[in-house]
Amino acid sequence: MIPFLFKTILQICINTFGLNHPYIVIAYRMLGLTYDDKGQYDIAIEFYEKALKIMVDIFGINYVRTSYNNKRQYEKAIKHCMISLVLLELI
Repeated sequence: MIPFLFKTILQICINTFGLNHPYIVIAYRMLGLTYDDKGQYDIAIEFYEKALKIMVDIFGINYVRTSYNNKRQYEKAIKHCMISLVLLELI
């Protein structure tokens, strides 16, 4: 039920604001969090990566590391932490 709600919100946001907007990031992140909470980390990562591209373009922020950390893929989590640090230094 909740993924359907967030997918509906995502589609409304895309139709209203286009693909490169903070509301799209929020919808993708909420979908990622929902699947992360359900233990479906690969699906969560897909949504986080979609949000990541927009987030980096707009804000310079990277949250993909969360699901990699939960999957115990620490090298990938560290890589994304380092990307975040570099982006924050550039801001």
